[in-house]
Amino acid sequence: MERVSLIVNLGCAIGEGPVYDASADRLCWIDILGGKIHAYRLADGSVASIAVNQSVGSVALRESGGFVAALQNGFCFIDEPDGALREIAAPERDKPNNRMNDGKCDSKGRFWAGTMSRDLDSGYGAYRPEGALYCLDADLTVTRKAKGVILSNGIDWSPDDKTLYYIDTPTRTVAAYAFDAETGAIGSPRIAASVPESMGMPDGMCVDAEGMLWVALWGGHAVSRWNPATGELLETIEIPALNVSSCAFGCKDYGELFVTTARVGTDVSQYPGAGGLFSVRPGVSGRPCNLFKG
Repeated sequence: MERVSLIVNLGCAIGEGPVYDASADRLCWIDILGGKIHAYRLADGSVASIAVNQSVGSVALRESGGFVAALQNGFCFIDEPDGALREIAAPERDKPNNRMNDGKCDSKGRFWAGTMSRDLDSGYGAYRPEGALYCLDADLTVTRKAKGVILSNGIDWSPDDKTLYYIDTPTRTVAAYAFDAETGAIGSPRIAASVPESMGMPDGMCVDAEGMLWVALWGGHAVSRWNPATGELLETIEIPALNVSSCAFGCKDYGELFVTTARVGTDVSQYPGAGGLFSVRPGVSGRPCNLFKG
């Protein structure tokens, strides 16, 4: 395993949602509170940014180009390079203190993203089950998949496409749902992994090619690898930032793990790279991301 490297330090308030765009060999990620989408080109190290002027919880790549996004008030399309927004749906228009958060596309091109109270933007606060998990289909219909969510976070699928993994951060667990890829239906959850309090809070997540879970640890200055069949902690990689928010595999061989971090709630004199984008080669590879088909 190679050492952890700081690639770009934009000092993101909450850097999040990394996704590798193989078509352009770039890593895209967001600053939730900064309301920006960033894109780092691996070939030359250049960074381009789009300002969306509102909280952005997650983005996914569209098959037709540009992004589909879970923004403060709902689902939107975002064009490149001008950043023009086109609203799709606002499933919680009646909850103005909620915003959308982490999301990802499944193998059939649907975009899944959940919600949370903006009172938790600091990463801490009163835990109230006021959020939900939603699925935006390619025909732009929205379905609520889970309710009673506190802080909707990491999501990904098993390599065989039969399991949906999902994190509601304050539960300190990764839930595993039986998943029907054709219909998008999910079953009752079981606990795939439990994160002890001493390790921090589970945040964003991705699944590697071997089916293991990579979980970012908010307040735990690390990413961790777990076996979802046994719940066993397999590996911990320390990151020089307190609040580690998410991770995704990329590079042409998918052997590089990109890790986003946050500056909020951090003593920057202790963690000068907080809010930066890091990378490490952990010795296992990931998988290409799914594109939104709408």
